[in-house]
Amino acid sequence: MTRGEILVERIELLAMRLVEREAPDLQIIANEHAARGMGNSSAVIQQRHERRLRTLRELLAERIRLERELPLAPEDDGTWLFDLRVAVVEIIDHQGARLLRDLIEDCRLILGGTSEPISGDAKKQLDRLRFEYLSEADIMAGEREHQKRSHRHQPHHLTARFTLETMPR
Repeated sequence: MTRGEILVERIELLAMRLVEREAPDLQIIANEHAARGMGNSSAVIQQRHERRLRTLRELLAERIRLERELPLAPEDDGTWLFDLRVAVVEIIDHQGARLLRDLIEDCRLILGGTSEPISGDAKKQLDRLRFEYLSEADIMAGEREHQKRSHRHQPHHLTARFTLETMPR
């Protein structure tokens, strides 16, 4: 299994866990609005959507965190950026489709009608997330390239291991 495949598996497992954790939160949102007599309000739909969007953001943030923290083997040097960019797009496409599907269903069940304006805004949110996280991947690539250049230019032969105790007097 490659590093990229391992990271994909980690994110898929996390996605399962996070989506499961959404269900009780979504029910609480619906119950709180119903208790206030606002069970058929667009606010219910918006809060439920925001809760699902939080899951998507957590997945993307975790993928970036894993990329930063897991060591990069020499054989991964040429593929890590492509793997990360593909992962970002796949996470947003997969989770975004789920968010839109659930948003449309919420509109149908709660408002009894169309979801066009709301789903249009949600699509814009997904596009912004895609841009944000693909930009983050590109920034990481620049950082890694800078680190490699800086590391190559350090004079290794001049590195001395003296401490105050071992320094000649």
